[in-house]
Amino acid sequence: MDYDFIAPKRVTATGTPYKKSIWDVPESFEATWEYDGLTVNWRQPGEAPWNHSFGAVYRGDKGELIVPGGDGFTDVEQKAKDYKPGPDGVVPFRSYDHRGNWMECIKTREKPIMDVEKGVRVANCCIMSMISYRVGRSLEWDDEKQEFVNDAEANRYLSNPGRGQWHI
Repeated sequence: MDYDFIAPKRVTATGTPYKKSIWDVPESFEATWEYDGLTVNWRQPGEAPWNHSFGAVYRGDKGELIVPGGDGFTDVEQKAKDYKPGPDGVVPFRSYDHRGNWMECIKTREKPIMDVEKGVRVANCCIMSMISYRVGRSLEWDDEKQEFVNDAEANRYLSNPGRGQWHI
């Protein structure tokens, strides 16, 4: 595949069952995606960095980075603002306006900061974690085949059955 976004090898999700209401999601949820050499953990509700109601805390071998906010506003710690990549480092593209970046890319035919292929792969991680939660176990992912390894039950959740003669 020609993506610079790798897929996880394994996903595990747990949560508390939802109370009967209009919402069809767990009240609390924890997902872990395992990649080659990297583990990503997400919790809802999670930590509230810098007195924001949501955000992210990235923890690694050399420390942590706090990114409060999201959905239109984020900030970072000063150490991230002061960071200078080394000679082999990567300078990421900065978008201060994702929607504006997208509109500009429609005109220029450039790829936006979050192009469709990357967006689908990010969304797939969320879908994979909900399937793990529903079947109640860890799942191994085969990115080449775009399916779970040896798990017919989990694979049934990857698409909706068609109705009658209507199929995709």
